[in-house]
Amino acid sequence: MRHALSHQFKRPTFDWQFVEQPNSAPKVDNLPDNCFFSLSHSHGAICLAISNEPVGIDIEQKKMRPNFTSLAKAFMTTEETELLNVSDGTAMDTFYKIWCAKEASYKATPARSQQALFLKQINYIALELGSPEKNLSQGSIDHCHLALVTQSKSEEVKSLDANTFNGTVKIKWI
Repeated sequence: MRHALSHQFKRPTFDWQFVEQPNSAPKVDNLPDNCFFSLSHSHGAICLAISNEPVGIDIEQKKMRPNFTSLAKAFMTTEETELLNVSDGTAMDTFYKIWCAKEASYKATPARSQQALFLKQINYIALELGSPEKNLSQGSIDHCHLALVTQSKSEEVKSLDANTFNGTVKIKWI
């Protein structure tokens, strides 16, 4: 995070003041005005999104989960779980698309509104079709699925540059 913030804002890496928060991303006390970030990690892969508006990012390693349908019922609507009822072998990919999109959307929601928000309330189908309130960009890299949610279309991801770096995936949104 220090490296990415320093690169973005042309400041020394030691200049950033981090405050650890339980069950949440660290807080950066000295971010520039109107700067938002989101952090996600999964099995050695890490993503950091920096934006001038609320932003959410999620990355998940795609792995077989024997209980994924019961897990899906905990955070998906009936309409969303029906998307998993396919016989073409894409159910697991769809599971991760929905999971990551909902997690990213939750992270893009202001903290004061997150307390009353449950993942089941986030409408994946509306996000995928183009919600007027939030913009969803999705992709895969190596064995991971990632989703980025911004507040406006102006922050749409133009491209993705990915490199493997010491066994982790380094991702740069441009």
